[in-house]
Amino acid sequence: MGYCENAPSKSTKDMEVSSLKKKFKDKKFAAGCSREIIKQGAEQLGWELNDLLEKTLTAIRESEDKIEEEMVKNFR
Repeated sequence: MGYCENAPSKSTKDMEVSSLKKKFKDKKFAAGCSREIIKQGAEQLGWELNDLLEKTLTAIRESEDKIEEEMVKNFR
């Protein structure tokens, strides 16, 4: 079984902040994460939740290709 069978169908490069915010409200999405802690972290940084989500998506997008390469290499 390869990693692709479990990988999401879309990359973060295609995701919009509005889509992430909608998913963030769904308790099944990232079920192990505390939304309250994430919101508190944004507040401590002086950011709105949208700002945190946008900055997070940007950081993931910048790293996505390298992470994918590593996963392919490690799961062969």
